[in-house]
Formats: sequence, structure tokens, C-alpha cells
Amino acid sequence: MKSLSRNLLMGAILAALPMSGALACTVSQWTGAKTAVDADAKLPAEVGTYNSRYSGSCGLVLGSSGDYVGDNHPANDSTYNARFYVFPELSGGSAEVFGAYTADDGGGSQPISISYGSGQFTFNVGGASGNVAAAAGKWYSIEFAYDAAADTFSATVGNSTFSGSTVGVALTNVSLSGTIGDVAAIESARLGWIASAGTGRIIVDEFESTRGVAIGRLRPGDANGDADCSVADYNFVRDDIAAKLELFFGGSNTTALAAGQPDCNEGGQTDVADYTCLANRIGTDLNNQFDGIPGNETECAEAL
Repeated sequence: MKSLSRNLLMGAILAALPMSGALACTVSQWTGAKTAVDADAKLPAEVGTYNSRYSGSCGLVLGSSGDYVGDNHPANDSTYNARFYVFPELSGGSAEVFGAYTADDGGGSQPISISYGSGQFTFNVGGASGNVAAAAGKWYSIEFAYDAAADTFSATVGNSTFSGSTVGVALTNVSLSGTIGDVAAIESARLGWIASAGTGRIIVDEFESTRGVAIGRLRPGDANGDADCSVADYNFVRDDIAAKLELFFGGSNTTALAAGQPDCNEGGQTDVADYTCLANRIGTDLNNQFDGIPGNETECAEAL
């Protein structure tokens, strides 16, 4: 859904394009050239064991190279920030999941490319590149900040089950090697399975971009979407599990699907393990609120 009110209020917002909302389970909100169709925006029960979305009702499920959506909101933007979620489910090969370009509809040159394959995300920016190890079958946030005038790029990959991570420490910084070089302003972006050959599928959700303003992760475990983790979210996780089962067995009621992020541990499904995850996140928030350390407060166990 396009967030036009935020566009007017903040100015820096370019696009907020989840797969749910007023244009739920469609690709209509993506105005750039695209090959993905409405049938690719799927409910959880349509993709078997895994959730098809990170937040809301649907995510975009791509089963082959060349399936993507496009965004033409950028307008010669030398500063460009974006955040999206990707669930790589590849058993072989690779997939380019994001690209930014210097002309509309993926035209011109391509200053930014982000791919997944062989158990890692690969970032290519100008002449520089970097990798982040990431096991398949999990939800990851990817957020970056790009400045064409300064020839700079920074990015993080986020998942609360990263090796060595603790609750609330979910981000891995991308370290680039090489020189970025003289890169150009952004005119368009693509998201999905843009190119490269692989076996499996790619699921993407919750894309947002701005002109130079950090975006941040959505709160995992915030099942009702109120930007807070509380006991109220338990009911939404429970209802989400029940709704998925109903849909799986032929039902059509989607109203009980959680509007927020019920997959608390970002492991790819909403199940009883997310109850334990939610309890841990709430407990961490309470501990940090009353530990007497200024600035140590968290929400859903992640830094404010």
C-alpha cells in the first residue's frame, strides 16, 4: 500500500510498499515495469509450511528468475535508503533480489545489486562488494544507505537467530571491499527474483525507501502491529496460527491473520515457538525498562 500521507508529511519518504493493506495481495501498488502478477502475492496457506509474508496478509512469492516488481518513485536521488524483507528458500544456485538503476524501469546503469546464493547475501555497489552469511529458510531484513555524491554505502542484514546473536542483537553490518568509485543517482528499483539461475523460491515483503532517512526494522513479535510487544500479542499469534490452518483446509476467512509481525523468531512460520520468543522479548523489555541504565530501553527486545 502506498503511504501517501507519509509522503506529504515527511517529504523524505519515497515508497512504502507492503503486500497487504488497501491493495492487499496484489502488485498494483508497484508502478514500475514488473513481471510479477497478482497471483504471486500469496496468503500463508498457499506456500505450505512457511509463512508467505513477514507482516500483514501476503508476501510476494517468486519461483523463477525474471519475476520481480518495479518502483519508479526515485527521481534522480543521489541519497537513497531502502529496507525490505526477504525469505531465501534456495537449495542451489543464486537469485538477485534487489537492484537500483539510473533510469526508470530498470534502465541505465545499475549502481546497486543485492543477491542471495550459497548461504550468503552478496552486495555489489560500484566496484565494491561484500558478503553476509545467512542460512536459507529464515526472514531477513536488509537496510542500506546510499550516497552517490559522497560515493558511500552502508548496509545491515537482520535476523534474530543469527549465530552468536542474543535477543535484541539482530543486525550484521555489511563490510565492503574495493572502491565504490563514481556512482550515479537512483531513478528506479526492482525487488524479487530479478536475475540469476537457482532452484527454489524467493519471498519478499515490506519494502520502503526514503531520501536519506534511516528506516529501521519492524518489531518482530508485534503481532497486532501497534509497535509494541505485550501480552495482547499472544492472542494475535494464536489467531494467526488458527487462521492459517483454516485457510490450509479450504477456508476463506483472512480477517484473523495478524496485521503485524507474528513470526517472532523470524524462523519462517508462526507456531508455538513464537509464544516462547514473545515471552522472552517482553521480559527483556521489562528488564531494560527498570534496570536503571539510561538509554537501555528496548521495544520487542530491539533497540529503540
